[in-house]
Amino acid sequence: MVKIEAHSVRRQNASRAELYLCPICKAEFKEKILLAIHIGTKH
Repeated sequence: MVKIEAHSVRRQNASRAELYLCPICKAEFKEKILLAIHIGTKH
């Protein structure tokens, strides 16, 4: 339970920060390289 709570707090903090959004499925990434890998492999 503690891990889940800590994870949700981290997600809330991340959502306030600058994120890169996938234009196809709206997935959010903290780093541009992660978004590029996501688009390259998933789409």
